[in-house]
Amino acid sequence: MAKESEIYGLLKDLNLSLRKEAEFSETQLCNLNLQLRQLHASGLLTRVAILGPVILIRPHAEEGRSDTGEVVQAAVGLPTGFGAVYLDTEESDGLATEPGLGTRILPYEECELAVRALLTPCAGDLLRRLMAMVKIYPDGLKKRESQRDKG
Repeated sequence: MAKESEIYGLLKDLNLSLRKEAEFSETQLCNLNLQLRQLHASGLLTRVAILGPVILIRPHAEEGRSDTGEVVQAAVGLPTGFGAVYLDTEESDGLATEPGLGTRILPYEECELAVRALLTPCAGDLLRRLMAMVKIYPDGLKKRESQRDKG
């Protein structure tokens, strides 16, 4: 009986950790997604997609598909924002260069609780990589703001 209670404790801790992380990420990633979507709508950022690390590998949920599994990979794309790409293990190798990758990103808000929780640690790196793709000249914006303030 000791083993069963130990396993129960591990499962309980895992559930609690996932729920806490998902709750934390709800606020953080939903706010970031809103900002990313607004930047996309402004025209500053165009359609783009960046894959992050694999965050989950699991068996297929479909019956009769025991030969391959499902790979879930963190991603950020526009206009979607943060989310995940769900792949068959056989198709995951060449995906990084696939045209239309952005259309395969499932938005964060539609991902399962566990996937939302696992996305959170990847967000910072993905956001840095996304913003590194754009060169913004803030001095031009500052000059324009100071001209408005003087006028």
